[in-house]
Amino acid sequence: MRSLSPDRWVVARRSAGDASPYLRGINSIQLLKDGERYWIVNVFWDNETPETQIPEKYLTSPTH
Repeated sequence: MRSLSPDRWVVARRSAGDASPYLRGINSIQLLKDGERYWIVNVFWDNETPETQIPEKYLTSPTH
């Protein structure tokens, strides 16, 4: 069995034309492949706040 745990930061906009997001945060999804299919093991998300800001290493994605 193989386990994957991709971490990704996300933004939320009310419409595609919004200049800036109204919400940012981190999503973490842990998957397990049993040889035939993937199973969702864990899903975690946390919104960014002034006390818990997104680490710089996650802000380097060219898609955001």
